[in-house]
Amino acid sequence: MANELIAVNQNGLTPAQFGDLAEVPPELEWLANITNAKTRRAYRNDVREFSAFTGLRRPAELRTVTWAHVIAWRKDLDHRKLAPGSVRRKLSALSSLYEYLTDQNAVPTNPVKGVKRPKVDSYEGKTPAIANKEARHAADTEGALFRPTGELDNTIAPDGVYKLVRRYALALGLKIGARALRATAATNALDHEADIAKVQEWLGHANISTTRLYDRRKMKPEDSPTFKVSY
Repeated sequence: MANELIAVNQNGLTPAQFGDLAEVPPELEWLANITNAKTRRAYRNDVREFSAFTGLRRPAELRTVTWAHVIAWRKDLDHRKLAPGSVRRKLSALSSLYEYLTDQNAVPTNPVKGVKRPKVDSYEGKTPAIANKEARHAADTEGALFRPTGELDNTIAPDGVYKLVRRYALALGLKIGARALRATAATNALDHEADIAKVQEWLGHANISTTRLYDRRKMKPEDSPTFKVSY
């Protein structure tokens, strides 16, 4: 990527570096401007995949793409039976690129606009979150959430948390992974009035809509009518 947009020395740009940066195409500027490394890598791969599908060889050729090209790619993604979330991310990556190119007046319009994307059930997502009350020590707000059984004064090492949660989840017939723990952390932070933009940065999401998928506040069991029934 133009030597990763050139590492600047302490004395600033050299004349040669200035000239090189002046010739960097906006397609590479867009990618370099994505600060999250995981998102940048995923978006780079998605655009490369699209370029390979359409037979593009140089970044500047991306400016010749039309709505029909994107539709054809979308149909190919459907034919490959990719997960809806993966299809949405790939189209989002391409759309992000063209939004930038539009802002830079490199293309007149975003060819991804209007291309149908897979539906999602809701903005809440399907990843379950753990309620503070399966814990049995909710009153101890200053203590650790995860503790060894029968040893509430101790804490569990970070590498043991996942194994413990997974063991009890499997015993209950639930499948809980790392994403569930992320959803729990995000939901808990938002429930305590954390700014969603800060939670987005904390989770490393490029788009705030992804962070909303981790917000499970409306699905807490204690808010369910059945939870409030007493006999």
